[in-house]
Amino acid sequence: MDAYSDTIERQNATHFTRRRTEMNVMKNMEAIFLAAVFLAGVTSAASAASTNARERYNAQVSIEGKQMAVVTVTAKRLTAEEKAAI
Repeated sequence: MDAYSDTIERQNATHFTRRRTEMNVMKNMEAIFLAAVFLAGVTSAASAASTNARERYNAQVSIEGKQMAVVTVTAKRLTAEEKAAI
């Protein structure tokens, strides 16, 4: 082969190697992005669960050093006629 053909072959080989490396980097970036999104979702779900547990614990009343659950019922009051009907 002549020198020109050798140069072309080397350039093509370098080009394909560089392109393959760029594609691998893009695949890795996609994987990193998906892992980051997954971790963000798991973290926010865990944070919400711990906040709810803390709110439930704080809603309890302490009597003689023991925690007791408190139930709050909200409803409209009955009028005198409604009470008489019952």
